[in-house]
Amino acid sequence: MHAMNVRGLLVILSSGLFLVGLSACSENGAEVEAIIHRWTFGDDLEGWDEGTDDSGGWGDVAMSNADALPDASDEEDGSVKLDGTGDPGEPNAWIFRTLTLDDDAETLAWWAAGHDRDGGNANLRVRLVDGADASHTLRDWEEFTGSEGEHNWEERMVSIAAYAGQNVTLYFEQDDNGPGSHEQIYLDEIRILRD
Repeated sequence: MHAMNVRGLLVILSSGLFLVGLSACSENGAEVEAIIHRWTFGDDLEGWDEGTDDSGGWGDVAMSNADALPDASDEEDGSVKLDGTGDPGEPNAWIFRTLTLDDDAETLAWWAAGHDRDGGNANLRVRLVDGADASHTLRDWEEFTGSEGEHNWEERMVSIAAYAGQNVTLYFEQDDNGPGSHEQIYLDEIRILRD
């Protein structure tokens, strides 16, 4: 059997072959790279555009020093914060990026967290608009909650194989799920992965 450490998860395989959707280390320490694109939001939006609600609510996109995967070098520390209030089920703040997906693009992955306060909660939706201008919800509104003094980072992945090779626009959208306090969503380590 072979063992492999994948960012804190131990995956044991019965053969010497493996496919990994993340950067991983094999048992001998050699790195297996499956990342096509990676955005770490260390100090800016890295080419992503921002959008906010201007129809009666409000929204804000800002940089944060919260980091899903802190490292000793601090070179890639940071995240993007989406915040705002408005109509339920409609985004208040979002980031988006248009790009042509590689022919071998399989997975869109990201880390998300609610605000680091007790009672913090907000919704996140991830959409893709294809070349024909059709919108596809990749992950519908999901609530992320917070804990006092700690971001509860959670990783998510969805298949984008059906759109490989296409020119697409990706959207990460925040909704307050009912105006309150601590309605922020934090995003980090957005990646497009090959199989």
